[in-house]
Amino acid sequence: SDAFEAWQEDLDETARTRYIAGAPRGRLGDPEHDIGAVVAFRASRDAGFITGRTIFVDGGRSFYDR
Repeated sequence: SDAFEAWQEDLDETARTRYIAGAPRGRLGDPEHDIGAVVAFRASRDAGFITGRTIFVDGGRSFYDR
């Protein structure tokens, strides 16, 4: 997304390295691949029985930041 790309461009190398080092998956997420896959799944019949759930697509950050 444009906002994600702008955010990445605004990070200096030190901040980027620090952010990635603190990410459980060891990388920045890719909006099209990581988030897009969850959106496609939720829109599919395969997710037809899932209700009332929040699916965090953050590479584990919300789990480890607690």
